[in-house]
Amino acid sequence: MREIQRWHFERGWATVGYHFVVSPSGRIFHGRPVDRLGAHVLGHNLGTVGISLMGHFDLERPTPAALASLAHVRRRLVPGGAKAWLLGHRDHRGHETSACPGRNLGAYADKRGGPPPGGPPAERRADP
Repeated sequence: MREIQRWHFERGWATVGYHFVVSPSGRIFHGRPVDRLGAHVLGHNLGTVGISLMGHFDLERPTPAALASLAHVRRRLVPGGAKAWLLGHRDHRGHETSACPGRNLGAYADKRGGPPPGGPPAERRADP
């Protein structure tokens, strides 16, 4: 988590760009509050919640603990998250060359091509 935080701080961001980060052990780290605009996928942050799973999913499989925590985040910590699409970076228009979510996590993504133009409606406050 510290590495993600360092990398995001180096970009000049106020905090981690994701709303949640899940470790292989299933530990859930809270990043930005869900009522704040994330910085997790350029051009697609409005109306979305950024959840990152730690790992290189072209080389490894997500652990059962991480997947259980991902489900918990979606069901319990993200308002409406259980019904929201779960997308990797490459599932968003303009990010098709990204490796995320990787071939071993991609099976858990809901839809290629991302949300409809304009994304889902949401009101979020921007970080100062």
